[in-house]
Amino acid sequence: MNHGPSIIVAYQYFHPDENVSARIFTDLAVGLAARGWRVTALTSDKLARDHHAQLARESDHLGVRIIRAPRPAFDPAIPAQRLAISAWLSGAWLLRLMREEQPDALIVGTDPAFSAALSVPLRRVWRRTKLVHWCFDMHPETIVADGIIREHHPVVASAKLTMKAAYRACDAIVDIGPCMRKRIASYAPAAHHETITPWALVEPTSPPRVDVRVRELLFGSAPLAVLYSGTLGRAHDHETLLAFARACRARRKNMVVFTFASAGFGMERLRANVTSDDTNIRFADPCGESELEARLAAADFHLLSLKPSWTGTVVPSKFFGALAIGKRVVFAGAADSGIGQWTKELELGYQFDATSLDQAADSLLQNKTIAEDATRIQHVYRTHFSRNAGIERWENLLQKLRSET
Repeated sequence: MNHGPSIIVAYQYFHPDENVSARIFTDLAVGLAARGWRVTALTSDKLARDHHAQLARESDHLGVRIIRAPRPAFDPAIPAQRLAISAWLSGAWLLRLMREEQPDALIVGTDPAFSAALSVPLRRVWRRTKLVHWCFDMHPETIVADGIIREHHPVVASAKLTMKAAYRACDAIVDIGPCMRKRIASYAPAAHHETITPWALVEPTSPPRVDVRVRELLFGSAPLAVLYSGTLGRAHDHETLLAFARACRARRKNMVVFTFASAGFGMERLRANVTSDDTNIRFADPCGESELEARLAAADFHLLSLKPSWTGTVVPSKFFGALAIGKRVVFAGAADSGIGQWTKELELGYQFDATSLDQAADSLLQNKTIAEDATRIQHVYRTHFSRNAGIERWENLLQKLRSET
């Protein structure tokens, strides 16, 4: 029987969900269980891509006890229904937590939105529990950045007051990048702040070999291949990506081929704007996880973006996926964003925005691929961003918090 410290991890989606964030939180829970923690996962009975699923109310997974709160089959893609899910699950979780033995620590994620507000009532009844929030997305900042509601709307002001109380009730707030840390610090300057990034789902131990068949299928015979893999959503700047691809074509025609293997709001807009003149732009369907490593390895660079207005509210997970495979990145976004800073400081590729895409195109076309680069980039990933590094930082943080009791 495990007599180690106890912890509850609360996140809307969990194993067996294939959602990226669900996988990250499952990895965290399993990793802590392997390190001697008694771990309970508090989640919902739905899947990210199946709002009508009804998973078992209680189960176990690799030493983690799973408790699922039933949830209405609302669609989180609809803002009003997403808020209803938040209210429902937060209430259901609070009722369930009151029936559980007080744990040594509780980690709450950011799905559903505003679930960090659970820390306010829990602070009053769980005096010895260390309350920790792992912030993947900042609310209401993402809603404002998405243009759903204006910055100075009374609803935003009310939401910020709620989150201010939530952050200040936490013993520690874990962000996923330096810009997010600055934003959170304005709410709760006295809280313990830590940066622990999400890790990649695929972590090969060495740079995988390029499958010539996969590369040709994606990029033809292009000397330089750039891949955008993953969601191209509202936070991503498809217009600047298109302008960048056109800048490369204007210089060297089809020397650089850009392939978008994606889905989402931005993908629809990108397809609508690509013309017959854009001969260096291709599209591919998203692939399953079994094919992911070969696809990621086929490119020379990985393309990613984040609109400047979203800086500090989210961090694109595809950045970590590229580094794990040993590939450099081409990032369309703010130079002072987390990815912009890491790309420059750790020499991981190129960063540009709408005003500097010509210089970035020139740099990319002058690029010389160095075989040892993949090994170096993987080393950077393992040191700073890998699953083992992340879970080790979590273990150190939690033990530090326990020692302060």
